[in-house]
Amino acid sequence: MTEKYFVAAGYGDTGQSSNLIVLKITDNGKIQIKQEFYYDGGPSYLVEKVISDHRSCIYAAFEKTNEIVKFVWENGILTEEKRFQAPGEGLCHLCLSEDCTMLYGSCYMSGDYFAVDTELSQCIWIKKGQKDSHAHCIYKGKENRIYLVDLGLSSVCRHQQKEKSLGECDLNFPIHAGEGPRQILLWNLEKNAVVINESSSTLSFWQIKQQGTEQQAQRICTRNTTKYIGNNAPGDAVIWNEKILFVGNRGAETVSAFSLERFGEKIGEWDCGGKFPRGLFVSDEGVALTCCQKSGKLVSCRWDEEKAQLDICDSLNLPGAANVIEITAEEEWL
Repeated sequence: MTEKYFVAAGYGDTGQSSNLIVLKITDNGKIQIKQEFYYDGGPSYLVEKVISDHRSCIYAAFEKTNEIVKFVWENGILTEEKRFQAPGEGLCHLCLSEDCTMLYGSCYMSGDYFAVDTELSQCIWIKKGQKDSHAHCIYKGKENRIYLVDLGLSSVCRHQQKEKSLGECDLNFPIHAGEGPRQILLWNLEKNAVVINESSSTLSFWQIKQQGTEQQAQRICTRNTTKYIGNNAPGDAVIWNEKILFVGNRGAETVSAFSLERFGEKIGEWDCGGKFPRGLFVSDEGVALTCCQKSGKLVSCRWDEEKAQLDICDSLNLPGAANVIEITAEEEWL
């Protein structure tokens, strides 16, 4: 039999309490801690590379020291293995390549994107930022396609990852000036996309169409992420079972849900259980975890699809709560 575990990271670095925690969620949504650590440097983003059924590597982006820290998860224990100094400033996002041989990094302050091998031995390529660049994330597509999101330039571009280099942009999303995109998510075999716009507090829904020998991204509609008026600055968004988009509203301190099947029709909006929901995770089974950065809380919820309701179950202190992922290489137990 197996148990499912999660690892959560907090940006806070006061040294007073743990900011990297391995945990599990009980059937009634309660949080149980398995391991906890304290790290300087602001761990703020996590990604997993599965090695085998019960072993994986967890990579953490340390935003303040611009380091990637590699951990190994084996036999139910998380252990630090290696560190790598990123070539830019403000390392805020990591993404595993399609073939699982590289990590893509995004550096918010310097605007740089880069690729490094998963052994953290050498940088493979660097795309330097422009004057106003704020590189926020890279999204991994299929067939070595990757999508680069720059909040400062209001730019979303698709590139081809070649063996040791990054190809030119082959698909540009016509983002409006000032929308400030922070994330892109795709579904329907990459025929549809949603861009989360931090600066304008909106979601823009897109259809990618073939036009002769080229593809074009056409905007379908734009939705507000929350019913509340003001500077909302949405945080992370996730797609659940190719049906629903969940997004954390940092200004409104809520989580909203939108139908992908009906191109952004709003399903509901609920209190997030804390302040400034930066990170968000929803499992296939409906376990929802929200990282509330300013209140320093990891909040456990349950998504009830039948009732279309998000219910708060529990919370845990996590200074500067920023990101949480599921460990898919499971622990074996008898």
